[in-house]
Amino acid sequence: MNSPTVFTKIVLLALSLLLLFSCGDDSPDFTEEQQIELFIQENGLQFESTSSGLRYSIVAEGLGDLPQPDDKMEVFIRGFSLDNAIFTDNFGGVPFIIDPFTDETSPRGLIEGLKLVGNKGQIILIMPSSIGFGTSGNANGVIQPDSPVGFVVEIGCLDNSEKSLDSNNERIESYLTANSLTAHKTESGLYYVIEVEGDGENPLSTSTVDVHYRGYLLDGSEFDSSLDSANPANFALNSVIQGWKEGIPLFSRGGKGKLFIPHNLGYGCYPPSELIPPLDVLVFDIELIDF
Repeated sequence: MNSPTVFTKIVLLALSLLLLFSCGDDSPDFTEEQQIELFIQENGLQFESTSSGLRYSIVAEGLGDLPQPDDKMEVFIRGFSLDNAIFTDNFGGVPFIIDPFTDETSPRGLIEGLKLVGNKGQIILIMPSSIGFGTSGNANGVIQPDSPVGFVVEIGCLDNSEKSLDSNNERIESYLTANSLTAHKTESGLYYVIEVEGDGENPLSTSTVDVHYRGYLLDGSEFDSSLDSANPANFALNSVIQGWKEGIPLFSRGGKGKLFIPHNLGYGCYPPSELIPPLDVLVFDIELIDF
């Protein structure tokens, strides 16, 4: 699920920009370029320009690489005119899916801007009609012909599934080699290591289990643990990530070991904590106490 904090920050930022501009003179006597310059002057952000005339301000560069061909982009967009009218807004809702390398329907300035930020990146775009909605304006009439337009954008997820999972697997296997570990790999892509055999009885994927665990990334950064408590964590396996639902039943009662969970069996693009990057591998040290 997307972070409400991120949504709130960037949407409030958009609203503050619009209110600032609405105090200015948006007279029809102003050219597009003058309207854009006035907008920029009346807010506290620094905008850069491209050769096409796009103005952009990167709020957050995002994580990892910039978009590449065949990447899937989940995009949240608030579109507005420079006289304080919003014409589209899916923040907090269902993301748009955009491929910036094949899209021929979105404004060219928006597509150009999407290529400037990575996963979880945030950017504000201001563009003239030549790379916006042109001489026709937008479909619902909010953006008039030959008028500049603005967008606040957040990349919800940037993923090429095959590429990102290949990277996950390569990193897991490198970790196993570096740490002299021998793991088994399931058909789904889950890696597991049994370090201590239990009593031979295994839970089901629907069982409720008592587990001591430590969760961390491949670089050793810890993001969660039950070890700070004297009592093990108690979970219904049908309510946790797929990697646990599949992985915990591989252990017998009293068994100990490790789970290496690629992102498609973990949290994918939307981890619950800022301590976990999107599309990252999760590692868990596991002790199955009871079920």
